[in-house]
Amino acid sequence: MVSIPLQFPRGPIGWVALIGMVMGVSVVYLPTARDLAPLKLVYGFGTMIFRSHAGLKLVMDFAMLAHVIETAIIAVICNRKRVPFTQTLGWMVQTLFVGYPSIAAFQHAARKQGKAGRKAL
Repeated sequence: MVSIPLQFPRGPIGWVALIGMVMGVSVVYLPTARDLAPLKLVYGFGTMIFRSHAGLKLVMDFAMLAHVIETAIIAVICNRKRVPFTQTLGWMVQTLFVGYPSIAAFQHAARKQGKAGRKAL
């Protein structure tokens, strides 16, 4: 088994993805959240860009679908690299919330792990 500990993506993109996903899901699926000042702005901006609540909901539905597919992809990658189940589960949860930046962080950590393993030989 190869141990690849969970790492949050480097740089601001991981935080932007996480906050964007949480705010988008909140304004689409929690109507009472739209009354909060920052989320009211997000909802207004989203409905302006996507023309309606239905358009915004459709975009968030596709974003959630993409994150679920990315979660399945990271599960397969972890399985192929023989990562322990608990670490695989951590990578899956992080990928579900952050998306592709989490997969990139995993690949970076796996590459770093591989280089360290070759130096030890």
